This record gives sequence, structure tokens and C-alpha cells, in this order.
Amino acid sequence: MYNWYAAAGITANGESSTNNICPYEWHVPSDAEWTQLTTHYGGLTGLAIKMKESITLWSPNNDGNSTTGFNASPGGTRGSDGAFSSRGLAAFFWSSTAFDANNAHRLQIVGSLANVIDDNWWKDFGNSVRCLKD
Repeated sequence: MYNWYAAAGITANGESSTNNICPYEWHVPSDAEWTQLTTHYGGLTGLAIKMKESITLWSPNNDGNSTTGFNASPGGTRGSDGAFSSRGLAAFFWSSTAFDANNAHRLQIVGSLANVIDDNWWKDFGNSVRCLKD
């Protein structure tokens, strides 16, 4: 779990850095890149089933089949206080795009829902990242 600042490569003084948490020639996708992915697979409706790994890590599993090859696992989230929540229930993936001064865009996959949710959340919370090849 990474806070948004680490995921987006933002330094302690608030400046952008080329050092993000992804390996060389990879990056954390922007909100526009997440939208491009979800659009490619027909939009947010029903997409969660296609993105979830097909093993029974999810509660409820809701027929995950990962036909997209994304294989999302339900890592949950970590609060700004360090406490974990939603493990086994949901997956949250940061984008590198800020929403406002306190929040950033993320993609949300919830075990009990068939749809993917494009929302924003507190930057100081910990979420998963998925690196995208440059």
C-alpha cells in the first residue's frame, strides 16, 4: 500500500519527481489512462467481474473471471492512521492524477459489485498501484 504522494512521485516539498515507485520505463497510470482501459473493455458496468482474479480471494467472489488478464486481488486500503481495512472485500488502485489539494483519482473494485468505480480518495491513505509500461 502506497500513499498517493509515493505513487505519483511527489517529493516532500510537493514537487514532481521522475522517481515514482514503478520500475524503470514503467509508471503509475493517469486517470485518463485508467479511463482508456475501462473504455476498451466496454466501460465500468460489469467490468469488475472481468478484472478480478478468478481464485476465491474475494468475499463474496461474485464470479470473478479475469478475462481481461488484470487479475485484481482484494488488498483493501490503509488509512492515514496505518490501520488496514477492506482486505478480502475490495481493491483500490491509485492513478497519478490529483483530484484536488487533498484527494486523487483511483479505481475501485468491490467484491460484492459487478461494476468498477472511478472515484477519488484522500492522498494520505494507502492504496495499491498497478504499473503501466511506458
